[in-house]
Amino acid sequence: MDERIKNAVKNLPKNSGLNLFVEDELSFYKTYFNHFTSHIIREKKILEFENPNRVKMTYEFDLNRLDKKNTADPLFVFLPDTRKNWMKVMWKGERLTISSSENVRDAIYRIVEDDLSIVKSAIGKEGTVPRLWEEEFWPGHIPCFVDGSFIKEEAENGLMVIEYYDSFENFNHVGLKWGLFNERRYSYDYALESGNSHWIYLKAPAKFQIDMSTDDKRAKSIKGNDPEVKAYRIIPGEETRNVRFNIDVKVPGTLKWWYRMIVILAAAYLVAFGIIASKMICNGVDLSPVFAQVGISLIAAIIATRGWIMNDETVLKRVSYIMTGLATGILVLLVVMYSMAGFNG
Repeated sequence: MDERIKNAVKNLPKNSGLNLFVEDELSFYKTYFNHFTSHIIREKKILEFENPNRVKMTYEFDLNRLDKKNTADPLFVFLPDTRKNWMKVMWKGERLTISSSENVRDAIYRIVEDDLSIVKSAIGKEGTVPRLWEEEFWPGHIPCFVDGSFIKEEAENGLMVIEYYDSFENFNHVGLKWGLFNERRYSYDYALESGNSHWIYLKAPAKFQIDMSTDDKRAKSIKGNDPEVKAYRIIPGEETRNVRFNIDVKVPGTLKWWYRMIVILAAAYLVAFGIIASKMICNGVDLSPVFAQVGISLIAAIIATRGWIMNDETVLKRVSYIMTGLATGILVLLVVMYSMAGFNG
């Protein structure tokens, strides 16, 4: 931001709209756009994984006593870090209209236009103040607003649901285990929108294990009858800082042993067959058909096993490449060795 503009904004009253917009965008929206935080009775966040990388995020807010008086302006919902795919906001099961950027801009301008006039006067006629949405002013986030006309009556109660898809790679990556599997640890910050009750649920995808843990004493684990679902309740308190969860993406133990056994057998066969077959060919001994049968069986097992994991490009990516390499190596060795044996014969 131009230094003169920056100084002019700083000289505005601390509680001015433009100053708040530049310094704390989230607080600006919550202050001026009737954010529903104060109306939340209960909130749930559900992380439902389709695979170790793609997750469906669902936020559920039980709201009460929504005020109809301010429905002329867009209603601020939340401030995502990036644009979300397939996002929808629903109220009582009906999809709400996402406010257009033009409506949101006009509403913001109505709040800060007096402050912008002061800034223009402060920098003089020779200076130009960039538009609010240009890089110099714009914090860079993409806020989500909905048309406030969905509130049909005073003190309305209901359930608001926000859904979107996200890539787990956008989460904070805090750990990576080296080895046959790309098991990873991510951190997820649960943003506390209110001082009321909060729940978080995590459902693991098929064939994978996802664990969730936290050192925050406000979060209490909830035991359930579904081993694929992890749940925590966050006890209400005066603190409103985020609760950080560690999310571990793992391969179940039984599948690990299966993958390891296939890799070990294939690697051992590749080495042993290469050594033994070479000596047999050099000594003029016919290669036993058993070698070929075992090799073909291993290739079939690798193909079948890789078929389970070929659509995953995260946790099982490394073992998938290794299995592909082993199957290719066995096939090439079989062709070469039996071609040499036929040539020598």
